[in-house]
Amino acid sequence: HSLGFDHNNNSQSIMFPVTNCNQKLDNYIIADINEIYSTDSKADVVIEKVSADKIGRYLDFEITVSNFGLRDVTNSTLGVFADSEKIKDFEIGALDIGTKRILTVKNVRVPRSFDSIIFEVQTDDGEISKANNQAQIGVSNS
Repeated sequence: HSLGFDHNNNSQSIMFPVTNCNQKLDNYIIADINEIYSTDSKADVVIEKVSADKIGRYLDFEITVSNFGLRDVTNSTLGVFADSEKIKDFEIGALDIGTKRILTVKNVRVPRSFDSIIFEVQTDDGEISKANNQAQIGVSNS
C-alpha cells in the first residue's frame, strides 16, 4: 500500500487481502516499480512567490525560488527583464532537494516605461520542466 498498490484477487499475491507466508510480488508490481525507477532523476526549480513595487525608476522585489525535484541544483541565476530587455542577473546559487531561497532586492534601476517585469530562473542542471521557471507581473508606470 505504501507504494500505491491496491488489493487484488490473486491469492498468491502479497496484495491479496488475506496474507499467508507463500505470497509473492506480482509481475505487474515489479514492472511498475521498474518503470518508475527507469526515469532519470532531475531537479525542478519553481518560482513559488514573487512581489514587486516600482517607485520612479527603481524596482524593489522579493521572490521565493524552490527545488521540488529529485536532484540538487548546483548553480542557479535569476534574470530580471523589463518586457524583453534584460535588466540584471542575480546569483541564487545551489538549491538542494526540497530547499528554497528568498531573494529580497531593492533599488534596481529600470527603464522609464514598460508593461511587465519577467523573472526567470536559469540553471545548468537538467530539469523536469522549465515551464515553472518564469513569472511575469504587470507594473504600473508611476
